[in-house]
Amino acid sequence: MKLKPFLLITLLCVFCLILGASYTLGFKTLSVSSDLSCRAICGLGLLFSHFFGPQIGNYIVGLIWSAIGLSLFGFAYRFSR
Repeated sequence: MKLKPFLLITLLCVFCLILGASYTLGFKTLSVSSDLSCRAICGLGLLFSHFFGPQIGNYIVGLIWSAIGLSLFGFAYRFSR
């Protein structure tokens, strides 16, 4: 079975949007442990949460994941036409 690249990128977009919504709505929170598995988006969220509070950090991470999902969907839609 052959899947089109548009469907694969759309599934990735949905995953990013769900992840962004989970941070924004408070279902998932940033871990403040000294774990080294934190990458760029998590690091930005921890930086914002350190200066502005944990709720703002969660909002920022949620908005970043949502923006990534929407931009990937725009990219897939533009090249599928």
